[in-house]
Amino acid sequence: MRRDRDPAEPALPATITFVSLVGSLIVVGWVAMFLLLVKRW
Repeated sequence: MRRDRDPAEPALPATITFVSLVGSLIVVGWVAMFLLLVKRW
């Protein structure tokens, strides 16, 4: 088995940070849309 995981290990924290940032942005967008819909009623 070749160890292809080692070159990608330094970039792992950056990927996790990027994914968490995008996830938080999506959650904030959903919450804002939900609040706008609730305010309309």
